[in-house]
Amino acid sequence: MQQDWIIKPGKPTVFYDGGCSLCHREISHYQRIDTQQCIHWVDFTHAPESLLEYGITYGNAMQQLHAVNPAGEVVLGVDSFLLIWSHLQRYRFLVTLIETLRLKKPLNFIYNVFARWRYKKRCAQGCGIS
Repeated sequence: MQQDWIIKPGKPTVFYDGGCSLCHREISHYQRIDTQQCIHWVDFTHAPESLLEYGITYGNAMQQLHAVNPAGEVVLGVDSFLLIWSHLQRYRFLVTLIETLRLKKPLNFIYNVFARWRYKKRCAQGCGIS
């Protein structure tokens, strides 16, 4: 029996916090438009062992979005979103726009501020594994 979190070679994998209502809504949106199933989505709160293969700790995964590109490299934050968007036809223009306008650095700053806020709010009572 294959588990849902088993990494699919050649496909990007996105690790997300399914216990966060904001994260869940956003990832659900991406999953709905990923009709070709180009991305492997893993709710690490239900499969924390899925993080181990890439040396990602549960705490780090809670702090910012992590993904693994098809080459097997872990990417974080804005780079994770760029990976997602580059595999979803509807969002590919954003990748081009961000790269052309060199917006990655300011977006990383904004994302990191947001990620710290989300982590504090989400983990105020602890970030236990469900």
